[in-house]
Amino acid sequence: MNKVLKTLFLFIIFSNSVLYAQDTVRRFYYLQLKDKNNTEFSLSAPAAYLSEKALARRQTMNIPIDSTDLPVNSLYINQITATGAEVFALTKWQNGVTIRLADTDTASVLPQLRNLNFITKIEYTGIDVADVATSNSNINNRLLSVETSDSDYGDGLTPLVQLNGKPLHDMGFRGAGVTIAVIDGGFINADNHIAFDSLRTSGRLLGTHDFAYRTDNVFRQSTHGAQVLSLMASNLPDSLIGTAPDAQYWLLISERIQGEYPVEVDLWITAAEFADSIGADIITSSLGYTTFNDNSLNYHYSDLDGQTIRASRAASQAAEKGIVVFNSAGNDGNNDWHYIGVPADARKIISVGAVNAQGSAANFSSYGPTFDARVKPELCAMGYNTTVANCLTTDKFTKGSGTSYSAPILAGMTACLLQALKEKSVPYTPDDVINKLIESASNFPSNTDQCGYGIPDFVSALYSFISTDNIETNENEFFTIKYFGNKIIIEFVNQDKTNSVTVYNTLGQILLSTCGENDEISFDKSIFPKGILILGIKNQYFSTIKKMIN
Repeated sequence: MNKVLKTLFLFIIFSNSVLYAQDTVRRFYYLQLKDKNNTEFSLSAPAAYLSEKALARRQTMNIPIDSTDLPVNSLYINQITATGAEVFALTKWQNGVTIRLADTDTASVLPQLRNLNFITKIEYTGIDVADVATSNSNINNRLLSVETSDSDYGDGLTPLVQLNGKPLHDMGFRGAGVTIAVIDGGFINADNHIAFDSLRTSGRLLGTHDFAYRTDNVFRQSTHGAQVLSLMASNLPDSLIGTAPDAQYWLLISERIQGEYPVEVDLWITAAEFADSIGADIITSSLGYTTFNDNSLNYHYSDLDGQTIRASRAASQAAEKGIVVFNSAGNDGNNDWHYIGVPADARKIISVGAVNAQGSAANFSSYGPTFDARVKPELCAMGYNTTVANCLTTDKFTKGSGTSYSAPILAGMTACLLQALKEKSVPYTPDDVINKLIESASNFPSNTDQCGYGIPDFVSALYSFISTDNIETNENEFFTIKYFGNKIIIEFVNQDKTNSVTVYNTLGQILLSTCGENDEISFDKSIFPKGILILGIKNQYFSTIKKMIN
């Protein structure tokens, strides 16, 4: 399942940790490199460092391969390791190296590193929390989930309907063929909980990796990521069906949950780069950073401009590579620091706030705008009293609240949108998706500091992509639409199948639903209000949608 890890990514070759005495404190440092000169990799041979799926995404969106795609220069890495430093993680987009260094070695190693002319900056990014006892006062506040309470039953209908997403599901768009990378802190019981049975048995769990501890075992450390995953991937009728139950998933850990230091923000970058390299269509991250165990390393509001912090720049770069990126806004709405965190401040991504079932802002949901006055969060989804898999068990569900939950709900629904666009050969870019979702949202063109442009409408977003050229094609290999005045006849080519037609208005409300095993279905459109009607036409072999003017 993870063989690509061994062939595509340079950082895997550094997975063998250097052993230190148990009482030795190790610290992380970020080294900024000045260039990639004399690299053994070439822009003309990108298959050496990008998967076929990643290259296909670039080609479809006309995104060129550039120097940021080239891996970090191995000649530089060799010189760094020769000083005695342990290379822990790499970022090719930012052209940097994270090293881990024992306190006993700093006096000898750091001067050597400063003498290397290709290193332009050395930045301390925190201690290795495995080596020391850390205070509980600041632990886990980047895992953006709060107010959890027990419940044995729940479902995903309310958040789905709130986004007007059920018509897309009814049309067969449940995320099939779309790859979502989930960056989080741990996925305990995602390999055992019944909510994920179909994900596992269908082979749609494509792979896993933990960048914090450099292992493929992500089913450890925290249940947070598994809860996040359940809001998209759960497929258990009468309990919880997520917003993208047919999508493909990669589960990635970037979080060292025992304490909080900026090194984790750099590990987030490495995970995002990995997601790009394996060809992810969507990244969803329910992580956020503002303060750290070492207060001298804290971020400030003036840092939230989408440019100052490396991870925010990297999130924007992921979007520029063709990935639609979602990040939770944060749960600090009631705190002295009530703003969003990093990388939620990034440009070109969707930062997601939380609302309740009635569509009102959750009081804990973090506020924008960014320091440079951009609207954040852009959109909201249900993140209050939301049903998730209780991954402390293998068969129960619970209620919880947090923007950790609103972000994946929105990401999963976007996977359904992307499936529809791909199947209908409608071109898109992440900017297109963001703009269409914003334009469909409940507050647009107005916005608020806590909910942004509001709750998006996915039926409206889908049909804003579909031009008249797409709509007027009335024949294909499966059916033909014929018009006789107000009478509409849909003739199905193949027999012995259950055919169905559902008519929606532009709000996604069902006006008519009919099915049968006959070779045609007909109805009188005069019974419907004037305007645009949406036809969902499907049987066991195909599912498609058409627009019709009444």
